[in-house]
Amino acid sequence: MERAAALERELQLRHIIMLRERNIYLDKLRMLERFGESRKWTSDDPVMRQTLAKLKTILYAESTDIDK
Repeated sequence: MERAAALERELQLRHIIMLRERNIYLDKLRMLERFGESRKWTSDDPVMRQTLAKLKTILYAESTDIDK
């Protein structure tokens, strides 16, 4: 019984860690999205324009479309 309780605590801790990592990842994605939106996904600089276009494609693509 004690072993089961220890395992449950370990799994809960892992779950919390995974949720925090996920939240950090999602916050970074939101930052990239706000960055692109603040520039209306374009730029006068051709390299930046291409980068923003690719970023937009990645952010809004279906998961199966990203490598296309």
